[in-house]
Amino acid sequence: EGERWIDYWTGQSYSGGQEVTVPAPLEHLPLLVRAGAIIPLRDYAPSVLRGNNATLTLDVFPDGATEKSEFTLYEDDGTSNAYLTNGFAATTIACQPGPSSVALHIAPIQGGYDGKLTQRRWKLRLHLAAKPAGVRLNGKAVRWKYDAQQGVLLSDWKAATAQASEILIAR
Repeated sequence: EGERWIDYWTGQSYSGGQEVTVPAPLEHLPLLVRAGAIIPLRDYAPSVLRGNNATLTLDVFPDGATEKSEFTLYEDDGTSNAYLTNGFAATTIACQPGPSSVALHIAPIQGGYDGKLTQRRWKLRLHLAAKPAGVRLNGKAVRWKYDAQQGVLLSDWKAATAQASEILIAR
């Protein structure tokens, strides 16, 4: 099911409701993502305990999506069971594709736990078929680049976790 699916590694797009055979070389797990997907990635660490969420990359696939997509990132201290008694935080990330723009909204963090981040670096990897006309963060133009070979808009910024980030990409 789903209107459109994208091969994570190649960017090849497929219509939903069918079976497809995709290349599966040893170095790449076959991975199709639904149009509209929001995939948060954190920097590599040799273990979960050694890593952190100070920098998060958002891999977003708005092309082919017809509706708003949403993802909630849950975080806790990573070592205790405090999450069982509300010792966690949640950040909602939403993407609204449109014919003339793509809007990405990162809500302020809600909740808390020991060691909760007060600031975070966001890296955006927005998969688009065509180079956008511009990118604005909270109403102001920001630096960005478009990798035409991969079809990916790249941008990054730092923000307080208690504030919202509104990204508007003009097509």
